[in-house]
Amino acid sequence: GASILSFISASCFSACSAFTSCDDCLQYTRCFWCFSTNNCTYYPVSWLIPPSSLCPLSQARWGMCWINFEALVITLGVVAGIIVLAVTICCCYCCCCCMRRRSRWASSERIRIHVSISVSVFSVSCVGLKRDGDHLYSRFENE
Repeated sequence: GASILSFISASCFSACSAFTSCDDCLQYTRCFWCFSTNNCTYYPVSWLIPPSSLCPLSQARWGMCWINFEALVITLGVVAGIIVLAVTICCCYCCCCCMRRRSRWASSERIRIHVSISVSVFSVSCVGLKRDGDHLYSRFENE
């Protein structure tokens, strides 16, 4: 178990150190290039960010030779922050819209019920007012 892992790590490390240019080094994703020492080094996967003892962040390159690791970390942090902010805003907006829809539905339902009750009350109060041949307000006239 442990001997196989150490062999793989050693072979990756030796493979990285064999590269002599940034472009060649960064074709292998387990390696990163350090401009201050001009060497290719095995990227320590146990660390998210390589320690400054290996290479200063401003001089380290991983993935692309033209962008330093420091700028890459800052850019990824900003992008992640924007995504989190956008998701939070969308969730808050959707929650507010759902509450508004519910309150609109409840108020329109209340209006519908009120109109229905009013029509029913009016219909009931009109029963008996109209006699055959008379108009609707005939009962209110003085006889």
